[in-house]
Parts: sequence; C-alpha cells; structure tokens
Amino acid sequence: MTATSGSRVALVTGGLRGLGLAVGQRLSADGMRVYLTGRRPTESTPTGPSGSPALKLMVADAGDPEATARLLSEIERQEGRLDVLVNAAGPYVPERRELKDYSRDEVAALFSANALAVAEHCRLAVPLMAKGGFGRIVNFGYDGAGRLTPWPLRTAYAAAKAAVVGLTLSLAQEVAAHGITVNAICPGRIDDPWKTRSIAEARQGRASVGAPIGRPGCGEDVARLVAFLVLADSDYLTGCVIDVNGGEDVRRGRKAD
Repeated sequence: MTATSGSRVALVTGGLRGLGLAVGQRLSADGMRVYLTGRRPTESTPTGPSGSPALKLMVADAGDPEATARLLSEIERQEGRLDVLVNAAGPYVPERRELKDYSRDEVAALFSANALAVAEHCRLAVPLMAKGGFGRIVNFGYDGAGRLTPWPLRTAYAAAKAAVVGLTLSLAQEVAAHGITVNAICPGRIDDPWKTRSIAEARQGRASVGAPIGRPGCGEDVARLVAFLVLADSDYLTGCVIDVNGGEDVRRGRKAD
C-alpha cells in the first residue's frame, strides 16, 4: 500500500463478479474505498478482504446512462472525490457468428455496453478527478485490440473494443494536464473459474490451450497490473494499451508476435 492509497476512492464497473471483482478486491486490500457495480451480485461476492475497508456493492447497469449519472453523483455526495475508475464491464458473445447474422439491436447493445458505457463513465468521472488534480482510468479491451488485428466472427465485439482503445489513446492526451492518466489492459484467455483466482492457484492448474507461459491466466494477473497503473508514481504511464495473455495470441491459438 502506498502512503496515500488509503485516502483514494475507486469505482470498478463490472465489479460484482469475474475480473472486475478480482480488481476490486486488490484495490480494497491496498487500502482504497472501492465501489463495485454490476447488474447483480453473486453468492460468492464478498464484503471485502479482512483488515481493509469494506467493498461497497452497488447494483447498477453500466450501460444505463441514467444509472451511471446517479452513481457518480452518489459517489461525489458520499466521498467528495473519485480517484480511480476501472471500466471492467462489457458483455462478450462467446459463439462465433458472422456480422450478417446479428440483428441491429444486438450490434447496438454490444456497442452500448462495451464502448458507450466506457465513454459515459469517463465523461462524468474526469471533472470529479480534475477537481482533485489526480485521476487514474483503466479501460478493458481484449488481447490484440491495441494492434487492431482482425478477429473474424467476433466483428461487432472487436469493433466496440477498438473504439475503447481509440477513446483511451485520445482521452489520455486530453486530460494529462489535470494529473489524470488513461490506460487500457487487454486480457487474453482467462476463463472461469480462474477469473477470481490467485497466481499461486493458477500455477497448480493446467495451462489454457496454447498459452506458452504454461499456466492459466487468472484474476490476480489482471489485478496486479491495474494496481500498478493506478499508483501515484505511475503518472508517466498514460495512453498505454497492454496485453495480458501469457504469450498466447488468443485469436489464432499461437504464440503472440
């Protein structure tokens, strides 16, 4: 924990399960007051690590702009500040489908939840961060999104996440003068139940197919990177798009270039 992390306030969207939950637990363990949002908690959603501030669970759909506005207003009312925003929410369509097989509503829903929701959270969070002269925003992409490599049969999802990368790169330059950094991390193949597991546990497990590192990816891999990016001394890192993939090119099932 850094000397100032105990005074920080963080918001993690998609934080009631999976990778978002792993990130929220880590930031809470580092001494931050952490708001976790999602459409519904699970039976395994904890109240917070022992000895750290309780995680604040709030049911909110990240894709609902009215709910997002209420959420940011409530954080401002309760805390008077927001220091860290992690946009971990965003649905993924597991089945392989050509774009022509999607309805217009399905495409719009993917863009709304994966791209527009990120933009809206950033839009509302930046003024609150700028007031304090400090902010850390971490967005989620997918492995390879920053390289804009094609992902056929995932076209709608890939396009939405490419928009998140573009937002990250441009916003990083817009807000740098306010002491705010904006980065994106792009997880590779991290499947259940590993999304909330530790590195030590992952080393005891079997590697995902094609992962050269020799073990599954896990929630701690992502959470450790987020925890580093939100440090006060990580201010020179902004506009970065970082793959977390164990050396695997998830789209091609081979070692990443």
